[in-house]
Amino acid sequence: MNINQLYMNIKGKIDIKKLLIFTLIAILFFGILINFEYATDTYSVFTVGARENTMHFLESGRFVTAIATVIARLLNLGENQIYFISYLLSIISLIASLYILEKIINKYVKSDKISIVISVLIILNTFIIELFLFIEKGILIFSVLMNVLAIKYAIKFLETKKWKELIKVFSYMFIANGSYQGTVGLFVTLMLVYIIKYSKDFKEFIKNNIIILFCYAMPAGIDFIIAKIFAGSRVSGNIVLFESIKKIINGIKNMIHSYGIMPKYIFMAFLMLIIVYILYKILINRDSLKTKILNMCSILYIIFGTLVITVLPQIMQNTNSIWMVARSTYAFASLPGILLLHLFVNINEEQIIKMDKIIVLVSLLFIVAQYYNFTKIEIDHYKLNAIDKEISLSIEEKIKKYEKESGNTISKISIYKDKNLTYSYKGLFVSGDINVRAYSSDWATKAIVVYYTKRNLQVIENDLNIKESFKEKDWNYFDCEQLIFNGDTLHICCY
Repeated sequence: MNINQLYMNIKGKIDIKKLLIFTLIAILFFGILINFEYATDTYSVFTVGARENTMHFLESGRFVTAIATVIARLLNLGENQIYFISYLLSIISLIASLYILEKIINKYVKSDKISIVISVLIILNTFIIELFLFIEKGILIFSVLMNVLAIKYAIKFLETKKWKELIKVFSYMFIANGSYQGTVGLFVTLMLVYIIKYSKDFKEFIKNNIIILFCYAMPAGIDFIIAKIFAGSRVSGNIVLFESIKKIINGIKNMIHSYGIMPKYIFMAFLMLIIVYILYKILINRDSLKTKILNMCSILYIIFGTLVITVLPQIMQNTNSIWMVARSTYAFASLPGILLLHLFVNINEEQIIKMDKIIVLVSLLFIVAQYYNFTKIEIDHYKLNAIDKEISLSIEEKIKKYEKESGNTISKISIYKDKNLTYSYKGLFVSGDINVRAYSSDWATKAIVVYYTKRNLQVIENDLNIKESFKEKDWNYFDCEQLIFNGDTLHICCY
């Protein structure tokens, strides 16, 4: 087979044009992240041993990441190599997720332009940005790809009723859970659309719901057991139901306003516009009153189902571990795209009603606005990294000066917290775990100091006398006078 024949064969199976479009979109949104960037976790990953990292991921039920950690250690990969491989995997996984989902969607959405827009709204949703800001970004986005593949074969099962397809669904969902549990809600939320599509009557509707929930719950349950075996803090500890509910309610309030990733009310305004648009299409359709009522109920079913599947995993954690952020509630941000998909799959089956240009335009404007906000967050992220580094190098200079003058060698660190602790630097975007300064927590402070000073520092308890002296200070984050040296110990206050 010559090159031309090979190209034609590939072209017959792969839509090169769409692949290029999704590649361009992925690079446009996340190309900047090819440059090494740090989350607070990153400093910890590179300053503790591979065994400790592996155990941490196993305790969280993220066995895929644990395996990747072991492989990186066996291959003796450096920091830059690990980051680049992770980044490359994230981009490839994003492109593949968009491409595969678009092919699924295109079966009912005959317009390529609209199917591309819907797939972007679902996969490259508002909450995906946080998944890209961790060192393990490749595996986090890989989990999204595993969800999409599970969706592909779950739909095949609903179409053919061949039980062997569920083995594939189960396998992909198990890997998705082992990569990152925060994305697996996408499987259920998108399958709600196809449950409606392939349920001829109420009995079959209930049956399909049970099957899809089983495909979601069983892999998640096994992954939960893996985490439990390794005594992960997220699955052990006390659950105080009332306190958990309070934290979840507050989390939902932040979630519906997109955790500040988009300007307040923008996400909800866009979602409400989609809902109103679909209701309008239902009302002007020449269907019976019963059909119209059922179509309206289907919208509630999808919205309620999405909210439940997003929130439910939070209640299973111990109360102290509940932390609703963009990455852990990823599926909710797919709701606008999923509702538009529902319009075409279940309400507009015969493509009689064309999608109005206005809703396409609004969707594109939302995606552009999302791109703008993502770019700002990414730029602020690098600014934060630079400030953290500047502080750390300044601390190293102070340590060297102290050691030279005193003859002592710093081998210990004691970390204090100011009562007015700040989580980022002035003027930078911060939300949840996005753009949190390393000097805002005990563990991250120790990790970043060790990372930049290349010292093996032992953490010791606070000295109450030194703690009192910290209270009299008014810190400026460019001023390293917040350090107090005492013998072989560095005392540092997180402000």
